[in-house]
Amino acid sequence: MLSRKSRKGQIEISFNWIFILLAGGAILLFFTFVIIKSTNSSQQENQAALTKKMDSLLASIETNPSTIKDVGYIATRLSFSCNAEIHEFYAESSSVRSQLESELIYSPEQIGNSHIIAWTIPLNAPYKVSNILLLSDEKTLYVFSNNVKEDLILKFPTQFSKTIKANEQIDSISDTGYEKYVVVIPQSVNTDSLSFAPSLRKKGKLTVVKIPDKGEIVMQPRNATKGVVEYYEYENGEVSNSKLKKIGESSFVTLPLLYGAIISANPSLYNCSTSKVLKRIRSADNLNKIRLEDLRGKYVSDPSSYCSVLYLKAINSITSKISALDNFYQASGRENFSQNYNDLVTTNDQLLVSNCPTIFG
Repeated sequence: MLSRKSRKGQIEISFNWIFILLAGGAILLFFTFVIIKSTNSSQQENQAALTKKMDSLLASIETNPSTIKDVGYIATRLSFSCNAEIHEFYAESSSVRSQLESELIYSPEQIGNSHIIAWTIPLNAPYKVSNILLLSDEKTLYVFSNNVKEDLILKFPTQFSKTIKANEQIDSISDTGYEKYVVVIPQSVNTDSLSFAPSLRKKGKLTVVKIPDKGEIVMQPRNATKGVVEYYEYENGEVSNSKLKKIGESSFVTLPLLYGAIISANPSLYNCSTSKVLKRIRSADNLNKIRLEDLRGKYVSDPSSYCSVLYLKAINSITSKISALDNFYQASGRENFSQNYNDLVTTNDQLLVSNCPTIFG
């Protein structure tokens, strides 16, 4: 039988162990909290640095149109996503995200751990609308079929990783260490006939971008080229799957949007950015319409002036172009937009020779 003193000792030992366990748990909980807080703080600092770099890029758009430059090395993977028209970017393994509410950026789904290349292009419709930023990196290879329009390939900057392959050998490329391969082919190529190397069939490794045939692409900025871009990838990324599957399509008007479709190689990201572009075009249309109505009012009482007639013609073209934006993803909408774009260019030329204030310079 245990003595009272022995029982008391056992109770004290039990309480000591309970205390140790509680204290140990509290210490573990404290350090877990510190680690999580430190991780979150580090993620926030990294995201803040990336956001600052992105802000600097966006600020340079307005002051440096039509430029291409190496932004420098970014030592992390940068991801872009778009859900319910919320366009955002974030660093790899970070829960902190930054929204791109109105910024006009086209990029692949992931870039980074390499030098980032930034291409700024002015967007006209046909008057100045804005500048758009095309982002990619040295680890994304753009492979063009030699049947793609020559001028389109030549204008694609050499600072991006790009190469040209014979159309009949386009699927003979091998994995040479790039993170992503974007293969650009004309509409006339049958994707069922393409069979890329097994190492390129992994999920996210390769995207085939099918654009209009060379005869359907207009490179002159005075004319609005238009068309549809289709995107293909290997289904579920299965190495054994030998067939490419269409994952989506997009519409474009003007060359900057076509280049945006090629750079992004992602229908969701392209459509997300393009929805913002269309809003910007609509705003520019409405502002120019108001300006032209004011100009017409100054000339309408002068029967000897042809300016009033031309301004009315331009106003009608803009009105029709605005309506076309509502049907942008239909062939009729793209055709209407392109036609009225070209009509505005012609009317602007007529205003110039008639000594009337022009719509754009």
